[in-house]
Amino acid sequence: MNNDDYMSFLIQRQNTIPLATVILAGDSTVFPFLKNWLDQLLPDGGFKSKHFSEAAFYYEMTYGRQTLIQFMQNHQSEINFPQNELLLALHEQANLTFVDISPFASLRQALSGSTKPFHVIAGEINLAYAENNSLPVFQLAGDVSRPLSVVLHECDLVEWEQKNLRLLRQLSEQILTNPIIWIGGNPGDPLFQQWRRLLAGNSDAFSQPQIVIPPNHTPPDYESLWSKDDVEFINNTPDVSVTTSRVLELIAKKKKTYHTTFDVDTLRKRPYKFLDYFSEADREFFFGRETKIKSLYANVTNFPMLLLYGPSGVGKTSLLRAGLQPKLSDNGIKSVYLTIGLSWQDLKRDLEQIRGEKVEHPLVLILDQAEEFFTRLAAEEREVAFNEIETLLAEFKDHVHIILSFREDFLGSFLGWSQIKLPVYVEHARLAPLNSHEARQAIERPAEKVGVKIEASVVDGILEELDDDGIMPSQLQIVCDRLYDQRDLANVIRTRHYENVGRASGVLHDYLQVALQRFKHEQQQNVQAILQALVTPEGWREQSSKHDLQEKTKLPFEKIEWLLTELVQSRLVRSMEQAGNQYFELAHDLLATNLLEWIDTGKQRALEIAQLLDITERYTGADAEISKDKLIQISAELNNPHLQLTPSQVTHGLHAALLYGIAASAWVKRGIDAGVDVWSLLEPMLSAIEADMRKHAVLGLAGVPGPRALNYLSVLMNDPSPSVRVVSHQTLYQIGTPDAKKFLDAS
Repeated sequence: MNNDDYMSFLIQRQNTIPLATVILAGDSTVFPFLKNWLDQLLPDGGFKSKHFSEAAFYYEMTYGRQTLIQFMQNHQSEINFPQNELLLALHEQANLTFVDISPFASLRQALSGSTKPFHVIAGEINLAYAENNSLPVFQLAGDVSRPLSVVLHECDLVEWEQKNLRLLRQLSEQILTNPIIWIGGNPGDPLFQQWRRLLAGNSDAFSQPQIVIPPNHTPPDYESLWSKDDVEFINNTPDVSVTTSRVLELIAKKKKTYHTTFDVDTLRKRPYKFLDYFSEADREFFFGRETKIKSLYANVTNFPMLLLYGPSGVGKTSLLRAGLQPKLSDNGIKSVYLTIGLSWQDLKRDLEQIRGEKVEHPLVLILDQAEEFFTRLAAEEREVAFNEIETLLAEFKDHVHIILSFREDFLGSFLGWSQIKLPVYVEHARLAPLNSHEARQAIERPAEKVGVKIEASVVDGILEELDDDGIMPSQLQIVCDRLYDQRDLANVIRTRHYENVGRASGVLHDYLQVALQRFKHEQQQNVQAILQALVTPEGWREQSSKHDLQEKTKLPFEKIEWLLTELVQSRLVRSMEQAGNQYFELAHDLLATNLLEWIDTGKQRALEIAQLLDITERYTGADAEISKDKLIQISAELNNPHLQLTPSQVTHGLHAALLYGIAASAWVKRGIDAGVDVWSLLEPMLSAIEADMRKHAVLGLAGVPGPRALNYLSVLMNDPSPSVRVVSHQTLYQIGTPDAKKFLDAS
């Protein structure tokens, strides 16, 4: 389960529905320490600002980031957080979601004595070790004791936002559906204002009830600064039990009368389908084919047989399932959707069942992917299948209407059969690619359904790049689905997002590689084996069971099960059930073609990279024969499953990676796979005099996350060099195991 999936699991678990969200903004007692220091350094009456974030920004610009962090660390122990007892009491007595936007890990400190299990979630932490039976605490602003990503002022938050968009979106779903308890914070502080906008989904105000427990020292205009929202104030009394009872009673009262208008279910739906087709359940997102739906409905209800054809990727299945079938249902006409499935026997059984029923009302029988009559059936089976269709039309010609949908390169075969064999008039219709108006509807209208706006320049750019005598819906869905994940917290897809993904051409060029990034290098060959097993030698999709795939790939059954689960989640593979058994197929015909191209390209690229490394390994000390540019080029291909390197080539690449500090952990992992003694290269650098050498070696430790690496990191977290200390914390975050977490917690 990856981090995003795990986050959704935590937020959506039905047995832990929270009463409210507690947001800890930190106590303002930290500000006087920093202001007093600045007052001593500045003439003319000292530092004028009243806000911590402005003081922090000024201090950093004047004395540097590391000096600011050091100042915060030195004074952290002097800061008293009087709300700790209240936080602990709230956690013990109610089911609440906790969000910490203070940079002092004070929430984690407050809950450390709790009898209820909890675990901390931060953007950099691998969540795989988190306990499923404990509640999450979202530590968003980092921690000054781990300075890598701590948020101390608005510039920090801008950078943090770009890295944590998905986390913020998912967390907003939780926050916007429950009352909020604010503890501490100053709404006049620009940093606090920006945090509020982000947590409110980039809105200026929250719509739900809010309780504010002010810090001990507040400015005179404190309450008026909250005037935009529905807020009630409760002071933190010396008797924590009294404050806790008042807060929970008020929240329970407000919870009963508050009904959210925030449609979480709609926002969780994806408006674009990537490689999948639109089904009846997706009809609200299916746009651009309104005219074709009307003409198709008229044809199928007026003629007993309709041949629907078009190129692969033109959207025939989506048109039938999300367009025609709902329209038939709206008009009281029953329809049955069929494919050949795993074998002709499945379809034969379905047709015989229809013939056995008394058909007295109009029935539309849809046979999709009908080219499989020719690609999967033997001549004898195909003859029997056509006879069944002929008999069905002859017996129920007044009530049964049949659609055969297939790729247009099979049109001649179907016309020859229908004109000779069928006792009825056969209409045929071609489904063409979308025109620019239809494509614009298919881009903009689904986004509008989930409250997303796409800048006009983005839409125009997509249409211009994809228009080649029409726009293929399959390509459009791949591009729009990728852009949907780039939207900002204002739910806008902007020109910079389109440029960042390489425009439409860039998305189509690398969508397969992007989807496969969830798999590690050592898994890539197995993934490729499974995907290839789902393609016939002729390049067609093929349905297979887990046992079929085990027979073809020779992989262990448990590994196949796990990889298939991941491939289905990546939407490259579709799972289906037939006759009580589970089968799998590639999500689209387009993928079968692109998969073969990707494999061929990968093989060629691997050959080029191997040639770059095929040099004598003559280096001494700092002399390396691989330039920095070439190392970057080679490192980009380390996950290429076709890249087979010798141990000497890997050793050469690893030495250069450690020298330059580029992809060090990836090269260490590759060295371990190749049987290279990576520690013979790492250990001398970990104890080197030069700080940069130690830092580069620390980066490599993420590739060998065992006790030996953790012992080194525990020492290097206290290295004299600030950069080595920062990278040591970063590497422990990256390792993310329970043991690594213990080292971090102890630091």
